[in-house]
Amino acid sequence: QKPGAIVEYRIKLIHAGEEYILPGKQVVQLKFIGDVPVSILSVFYFTLFAGLLFGIRTGLDYFNEKDKIRKLSLITVFFFFSYFVTIPLKSTYELGALNNRIPEFMELFSLQPALLLLNSAFVMIGLFNIKEKKITALIGAIFMILIFLFVRI
Repeated sequence: QKPGAIVEYRIKLIHAGEEYILPGKQVVQLKFIGDVPVSILSVFYFTLFAGLLFGIRTGLDYFNEKDKIRKLSLITVFFFFSYFVTIPLKSTYELGALNNRIPEFMELFSLQPALLLLNSAFVMIGLFNIKEKKITALIGAIFMILIFLFVRI
């Protein structure tokens, strides 16, 4: 199949003269994605996990006497911004749109990377403007983990 092609299917089972259709009357859609160069995937996953690592490290600075929260939050924003920038390039390869067509805006971006970037940016701004730096960093790290685990749109 070509990258970006959508296949719709459902399963029909016949057993003992009875007919079962799975998953009910719905149709399941499967979207094929194209090959993405290893260099782009490497940058994509490195920036994602480095951002998560530094974000968690920033939150754990709540328990540290000598905090480096501001510096760590700047590094976290840098990695999540880099992650956010690599997503359109990765999506373009996945859709097979490179030199073929211009993908729609919603095909290139998803909600999770935008929320991760906004969360880290708001935490960084809060760290420079709020007196309770440590609790701000801890709450921001908890929100970051929740966004990563539960937002899949």
